[in-house]
Amino acid sequence: MQIKDIARLAGVSASTVSRVLNNSGYVSEEIRKKVQAVIDETGYRPNQIAKSLKDKSTKTIGIIIPQIASETMAKLVEAAYQCCNKKGYKILMENTQLDSQREIECLKSLYHQQVEGILLMSVGLSSEHKRIIDSLNIPVIVTGQAMEGLCCYTHDNRNAAKDLVCKMIECGKKRIALLNVDIQEDDSIRVQRELGYRDALALHNIEFDPELVRYGKFTIASGTEMMEKIWNENQIKPDGVFAVTDKIAIGAMRFLVKEKINIPLECAVAGVGNNKLSEFTDPALTTVEYHYFELGTAVTEKLIDSIENRTKAEGIHLIKYDIIERSSTNEQHSCNG
Repeated sequence: MQIKDIARLAGVSASTVSRVLNNSGYVSEEIRKKVQAVIDETGYRPNQIAKSLKDKSTKTIGIIIPQIASETMAKLVEAAYQCCNKKGYKILMENTQLDSQREIECLKSLYHQQVEGILLMSVGLSSEHKRIIDSLNIPVIVTGQAMEGLCCYTHDNRNAAKDLVCKMIECGKKRIALLNVDIQEDDSIRVQRELGYRDALALHNIEFDPELVRYGKFTIASGTEMMEKIWNENQIKPDGVFAVTDKIAIGAMRFLVKEKINIPLECAVAGVGNNKLSEFTDPALTTVEYHYFELGTAVTEKLIDSIENRTKAEGIHLIKYDIIERSSTNEQHSCNG
């Protein structure tokens, strides 16, 4: 399919289609939407790079990340770059700034830039994500989230959270608060880690108390704010805190230290992610370690394999985790039963 075919279907001139594709020159919003609808429906991609290559291969993959200032993303992207360098692939990258809707626009953008496959590091999948991914005739692999019908690589967030909270309970903590994130479409962190928290409570016959749960941002400051609210708004204080990320946990610890509350005797704290700061807090933070470099390597190798062998990437793949016990939950780093 060529520009003239898009023009014919949209009822406009080829030059108008060219202006829409290159975002140059004046085109009314009504005409722009009409042309874009035809482009989306046909799956047309302007042959800008591939036309100069005999095998029609750009040797380029796209990567969509939720934020740049993230230790997790740095490990994933570094693994992808190393893998691509070995295989002779280049990378085009998009940053969504934690906006799941922007992920959809980035998928379309990278597709039209002739990438041969896409790694989507998602903050939340929707039916629209699946519809767009299914419409692309290139492999797309998702990390960080899971949805049936897509190829996803993620960590076993539910069991990791359950195991960590169970360890806190087995160390004598019975009133454990939950500090969560407020992105409702985030299944892996918001939903699965909370489910794991609830599983641990149920396993030990502890009733879930909504007064011990707060939702906020992925930041240290938000962790401090959530911890302060829970502490001040509950007459019976929590004796433990499970935060869905290490940054949130570190924020909670800042509040407790400021209030001269003994960690872990009066209130234990645990997080997820093994952030580079976690072992240097005082006390050192108990956490779940996810192997992000291994994850980045696995998904990139799978994507390139799908590109080169023209096979469909499918299935939900769970990556291993380890619990690292430090003194924020037990001064001896372990429980004696």
